[in-house]
Amino acid sequence: SGGIALYSYEPYATVFAFGCVFGSVLPDIDRPGSIGSRVWPSLSRVINRRFGHRGFTHTPFAVGLLLLMPLLPILPVAPIMMASIYGIAAGCAVHLLQDLFTRQGIPLFYPFTLKKKSFCRAKSGSFWNIPITAGLVLLLLCLLSAEWRKMILSCGQSLYFLLFR
Repeated sequence: SGGIALYSYEPYATVFAFGCVFGSVLPDIDRPGSIGSRVWPSLSRVINRRFGHRGFTHTPFAVGLLLLMPLLPILPVAPIMMASIYGIAAGCAVHLLQDLFTRQGIPLFYPFTLKKKSFCRAKSGSFWNIPITAGLVLLLLCLLSAEWRKMILSCGQSLYFLLFR
């Protein structure tokens, strides 16, 4: 029923889902050889030189900035835009959660400190990434159940009407 819901239950669920997929690879734009670096090589080089791998793009602060994007007056804030931004932010957040369970960790408290935190000592790409990723995907699916989707979209639509109607 989840796959059917993606296309029929909520009109913006598909946009949100594609945003999640895009957001899940976006933080690694700072790593040479990643999907993002192959799509935007110049941007990737600039970000890597400035912040290194698992720098700014791997911070909850960056996800927070994504969530604030609808408040910028230059962006058209329509419900479909909100769904895509929320999806990208959710994908980035899941990516950060997964990297939080690797040896290298992430700068969890950026911009206050650049020190990286890790909840586990699993090596990135090792066997332990499979159960960690599976657990995170299950958590995301639970959070994105019909009731959560309604709440997320309702908040986005409320913000849109408050700001632009």
